[in-house]
Amino acid sequence: MAVRRFTWSQWRPLVTMDACIAPDWSNLSVLQPPDRRSWADPFPVRRDHTWNLFVEEKLPGAPGHIAVLELDATLQLRRTQPVLRQPFHLSYPFLLEHDGGLYMIPEAGASGRIDAYRCERFPDQWRPHATLMDNVRASDPTLCAYAGRWWLFVTMGAHLPATGASGHGPPGTSASPDTREHLYLFYSDSPFSPTWTPHPMNPVVEDRRCARPAGNLYTMDGALYRPAQDCTRRYGYAIRIQRVTCLNTREYVEEEATCILPRRGHARAIHTFNQQPGLIVVDAKRRRPRLCG
Repeated sequence: MAVRRFTWSQWRPLVTMDACIAPDWSNLSVLQPPDRRSWADPFPVRRDHTWNLFVEEKLPGAPGHIAVLELDATLQLRRTQPVLRQPFHLSYPFLLEHDGGLYMIPEAGASGRIDAYRCERFPDQWRPHATLMDNVRASDPTLCAYAGRWWLFVTMGAHLPATGASGHGPPGTSASPDTREHLYLFYSDSPFSPTWTPHPMNPVVEDRRCARPAGNLYTMDGALYRPAQDCTRRYGYAIRIQRVTCLNTREYVEEEATCILPRRGHARAIHTFNQQPGLIVVDAKRRRPRLCG
């Protein structure tokens, strides 16, 4: 209790242009938030040869909103600005490039919906585009195109009574209010469909070590991988990379491929992992003395 009384927690992104993270984190550069704010859940996108990280920006006493961090050629912070605010908390700004457009599907559990926004002017103008699901308490919605379908991975807690698979209280989602333990999977023919079919194995993962999504799914050497949060010791303690060995409308199977642990002396937790050609980005939490402001 004394630690919490005299310190506060801050999330900050760490980036590298290397193909992997060094075991000692020596190749990671820190993007330091100013004053008392935190930058978490970084999702990268490249525009005009410039890397931009969309993050949850959180200031004390205010709900989180989405901001963008523009980086220079050496991955140093050039500028930052807010890009999306709502009366409720926003986080996990999942990005999707589809049919020539850029879309964001942020976590907005308090709204009871999973909404997609379309970028009208990069990076700071976003317009509501579609509601994927309504009457749900959803965390970290993550889309993936695979085998001719769109797949929606999401952890869920309590929701309003089911009314069918129309995106309004989908059936098969009677998860515990603790959204760290139950991963649900849905599929559709479109990433912005209002109708998502629940996977018959839901919840496809019931394990605090690897249920909650931690970033974009990606392929490597022909295999599909899913970053997941390990919440066993604390929320967002570590990242487990899960290899998806079977994904279809009847079965879902995954196995652990590797684990990224917080580096002692650098972080107490690490809970987002995203990579693009030429960039890897994670976030890490540390505790700072309150006297530092």
